[in-house]
Amino acid sequence: MAQNAQLQSQQSSVEGEREGAVREKEELRATYELLLRDHEKLAALHERQAAEYEALIGKHGGLKSSHKSLEQQHRDLEDK
Repeated sequence: MAQNAQLQSQQSSVEGEREGAVREKEELRATYELLLRDHEKLAALHERQAAEYEALIGKHGGLKSSHKSLEQQHRDLEDK
């Protein structure tokens, strides 16, 4: 009888550990899913920012060229 009670106690303990492990696994899975979604959002943001950066680089090049042209025109007018 005492052995049966001991075995039942051990079984309850093992079942409690298993339930705790299952809960922990589900929490980890939920955390993983959140991290995965965050990663996807950050990757999309990176892509948008890279495209914006390239556009700004192009605009900067155009403005720099226009500035040089205007400086040259200014010098030409001063020489007249």
